[in-house]
Amino acid sequence: MTNCLVIVQFPLPKRSEDQAISSGTSTAPIYRDLAGKGLISKHYLNGDTGTGGVYLWENRAAAEAWFTKERQEMLADKFGAKPEIMFFDIRGLLSFLDLNTVFFLVMFLFLDLFLLA
Repeated sequence: MTNCLVIVQFPLPKRSEDQAISSGTSTAPIYRDLAGKGLISKHYLNGDTGTGGVYLWENRAAAEAWFTKERQEMLADKFGAKPEIMFFDIRGLLSFLDLNTVFFLVMFLFLDLFLLA
């Protein structure tokens, strides 16, 4: 079975850095708890053309189990805009992170989510 990448975008104005960080830290526990349901990683997006997230799932079934029609409606109500949700099957991966970079990222996330929150 292949991994599944999901890109979720909301057509909203770019948020300030503080708003983006606040939103991410407030929802991080939700996604941390999804690790047991197939979520590998979530990246928060904040750009000139909108906001959203990139999710890496163990497989498409796990991704579709999370992004149900009901969840999509809930997200539209919460953000005041309908999300565009795109599913991609991953057939290959190139990673250029070395173990020192991965260790740094893990420590940064640990400090941010558990000690500074």
